[in-house]
Amino acid sequence: MVGVEKILYRQRDNLCNSCVFLNDETHRFYGTTAMRQTSAKNRSPQGVSLLEVLLAMGILFGSLAVLSQLASLGVDHLNRAETTSTAVRLCQNKLGEVLAGIQPLEDVTDEPLLEDTDWNYSIEIQSLEPSPMAEIRVRVARLTDVERKSNGHRGRYELIRWIHRDGSSVVQ
Repeated sequence: MVGVEKILYRQRDNLCNSCVFLNDETHRFYGTTAMRQTSAKNRSPQGVSLLEVLLAMGILFGSLAVLSQLASLGVDHLNRAETTSTAVRLCQNKLGEVLAGIQPLEDVTDEPLLEDTDWNYSIEIQSLEPSPMAEIRVRVARLTDVERKSNGHRGRYELIRWIHRDGSSVVQ
């Protein structure tokens, strides 16, 4: 029997999962059904644990919080850009009116614009002595910003143009 034992041990080392050992000396081949049963016993349980689900949910909610902050920041920058572009357009229009002679060439302080009543404009004219030049400074500001005295950058814009005192424009 010693020779048979050696063969069995050698075979046992080379066998696949379909062979089941009854004891050290004998083993049987059960086929694919036995293989499925034994491999199902050796496998880890299927599904995810509660800890894995909580970790995934934490990552999901954390990323949603970051994305919502980015969306909010994007909307804030959009509103700021829209306000600035409106201020630039209104300031250029008012300066164009002054240079065309539609608006008299005199100082004006915080007058509402006819185009958009939410905005005020100011015009300062300063003589640059001894040169024959004058500086025209046109400012527009949103009315709510003037009332609240908020920071100077948001909703305000200023253009400066130098002109000869006879009225012809030189440099912007």
